[in-house]
Amino acid sequence: WLKLACGRSGAAWPWVRGSARGRWSIGCALVRSAFACHRALLRMAAAAATASGVPPLERTLKGRRVLLVRHGNTGQAEVDSDRELTERGREQCVKFREAHAALFKGVTSILASSVQRSMQTAALLSEPLGVEVTPVEDLYFVRPWRTDEMRAADKDCGYAPIKDYIERHPGSHDIAAKTMAGAVAEAGVGIPDGDLVN
Repeated sequence: WLKLACGRSGAAWPWVRGSARGRWSIGCALVRSAFACHRALLRMAAAAATASGVPPLERTLKGRRVLLVRHGNTGQAEVDSDRELTERGREQCVKFREAHAALFKGVTSILASSVQRSMQTAALLSEPLGVEVTPVEDLYFVRPWRTDEMRAADKDCGYAPIKDYIERHPGSHDIAAKTMAGAVAEAGVGIPDGDLVN
């Protein structure tokens, strides 16, 4: 399923769910690797960015509408990063793009994990926008900073909603949130005004 979370930076982001019968849902969590939407993420990102000399994520995103999108259905591969969209996944992307076309108006930048499935999803969503996709290495969860605590939480929770991770393994993905937020802040330096897809 493609998942979309949207909100405007600095605003409270309420949970909204789409029809369970659809092939997409609208919500306000990026799922899995604890890219926890909300001001807590911005506070952590601000601290990480300040330490590294990168403008805080809050400054990068201020005044922008941010659409968080998860990749479409994928096939299998020996190496996780090589997994590509299936035909079904490509169809999901096109249907999703058409169903939510109004939400994509005003998007001027797209940042995506550099792995195949994420770049393919971003490319399909960007086609009618004419926007180039910027790959961001640290948005991929299998990185050197992935800890044993994170692996244990992933093994326990699997593809569970983010709230399950937070309740059962509090703090296990804080380093992921900080690293990913810092990567987005760095990639966002100099991007044009307008809304952002991540």
